[in-house]
Amino acid sequence: MYIHNEDVWTTVVALHIDAPTMTGQQLDAARDDVVRFVHYVDAVFSTFKSDSLVSQYRRGEIDDDALEARNDEAARDLLDVIKLSRKALLTSHGAFDPWSVEGGFDPSGLVKGWAAQRACKILRGHGITRAYVNAGGDVFSMTDGEPWICGVADPDDRMQVVQRAIVPDAGAVCTSGTYERGAHIIDPQRQQPAEGARAATVVGPDAALADAYATAICIQGPNAIEWFKELGPEWSLFVVPKSHRVGFTYGNAWA
Repeated sequence: MYIHNEDVWTTVVALHIDAPTMTGQQLDAARDDVVRFVHYVDAVFSTFKSDSLVSQYRRGEIDDDALEARNDEAARDLLDVIKLSRKALLTSHGAFDPWSVEGGFDPSGLVKGWAAQRACKILRGHGITRAYVNAGGDVFSMTDGEPWICGVADPDDRMQVVQRAIVPDAGAVCTSGTYERGAHIIDPQRQQPAEGARAATVVGPDAALADAYATAICIQGPNAIEWFKELGPEWSLFVVPKSHRVGFTYGNAWA
C-alpha cells in the first residue's frame, strides 16, 4: 500500500493507493499531481485568502455571469461547486445553506468531498484503479471490484469504531460532526450551533453532495430521514443523535 499524507486546508488529505504492479516513480508522479491539485483547491476556495476566487465571489467582485465569461479552470470549478451547493440547499430543505454564512457564500461544507472525488479521478488518469482519498474525514474510493470497508469513528472517542460501511466502486463516505473542530456546524435558520445530531455519515455516489448532506443531517437530526429517503437506494446514512450514544442506520451500505 502506497500512502501519502498532505497537510492542507488546516487538515490532512491522505492518499491510499493499492497498485502493486506500478513502479515507485509512477506512484510518485500520481501523488505529485494530486498534491498540486489539492493546493490549487486551497488557492481557489479558501475563504481565509483574500485573493482566492471564492473570496472575490463572496465580496461581490465577480458573479456567475463573470465566471462563465472567464471560462478558465478555476471559474469552471467554482461554478460547479456553486451548482452543487444549490442542489444540496434545495434537497436538504435549507439545512445546508452556504449563502447563510456571515461574509457571503462559503462552500467549505462541500468542497472537501468534491476535492476527494476529483483527486481520485486524477489517480485514475494515471492508471490506478484501486485507491481512496480521505480529505479530512470525507472519503472517495475506487475499489477495482473488491469494496473497501470504511470504519466510522465514535464522535466521543475517535479510537473506537461504531459502524462500518461497505464502500462501492466510485463511492463516497463523508462524515460531519464534532470530531475535529467541536460545535462548528451552524444551523442556517437559527444561526446557532447545530443541535440535530452529534455526527452523521453519508455513503453515496457523489462526495460533494455526501459532504453537504452529512452537514445538513447534523443540523436536522433524525428529521432529515424524510428527504434523505427520496435520494434513492444508492444513498445510505448513519446518525448519532444528540440525545444518546447509540446511532441508527438507513440504507444498505452498512457491514
